[in-house]
Amino acid sequence: DGSAVIMMQRGHRITGKVLDSAGQAVANALVAWGEDAYARLGSQDTRTKPDGSFQLGAVPAGPTRLTIITDKAMPQTRKIEVDGALQPIEIQLQQGKRLKIRFVDGSGRPVPDVRVGITRWRGQQSMFFEGINNLFDAIAPMRSNSEGIFEWTAAPDDGVQYSFTKQGFAHAEASLTASD
Repeated sequence: DGSAVIMMQRGHRITGKVLDSAGQAVANALVAWGEDAYARLGSQDTRTKPDGSFQLGAVPAGPTRLTIITDKAMPQTRKIEVDGALQPIEIQLQQGKRLKIRFVDGSGRPVPDVRVGITRWRGQQSMFFEGINNLFDAIAPMRSNSEGIFEWTAAPDDGVQYSFTKQGFAHAEASLTASD
């Protein structure tokens, strides 16, 4: 008769707490779920409360990735198995590393206002905060300053694939690793 039936599955709640390397609560950290958290409609993220706690609701059963990012510590990602028996998750972050990039033109002059985006990290788009949400901007500046410098003091200690754009200049990409 041309009709359809779609069975909707209830999602599961993920709860937990985010702590810094000293075991103190991390407020306002971004917690997102999914391999490509911003490729779907709906709520894929939340911020931690002042006591470091968070709650994500309506997450489908099965394996998923949690990604945590804050301006106070190195991002972290981990795979979890979501089911009705999932216990609260405690995530302890480590001190972030410093990534400093200087943008110059062909004459060596600084290029200000270069847009910096993250396209992949650990083979995933789980830390992709460019586009609709622009959440990465709350964690690190998304553009180079007036001297052409981009600096992120809470970067991960492994490679991140970045994209760089500025009107009047060719698009560029690079995989960079922050250091001490």
